[in-house]
Amino acid sequence: MMRTYLCPVSEEEKDFSKIEIREDFYFAIVNGYKTFMETELTDTESQYFFTQVSL
Repeated sequence: MMRTYLCPVSEEEKDFSKIEIREDFYFAIVNGYKTFMETELTDTESQYFFTQVSL
């Protein structure tokens, strides 16, 4: 899902200048997932689950 939504161009894109990570999409997906799954995550999963990264 991340691979599909985060980049505005196809995986087959040959022009690397068009490849980017849409940070707003990333944070929306991660925050949405965590909102619904936070109570289901184990302590270990929560420890390794990240929402802040340097993109």
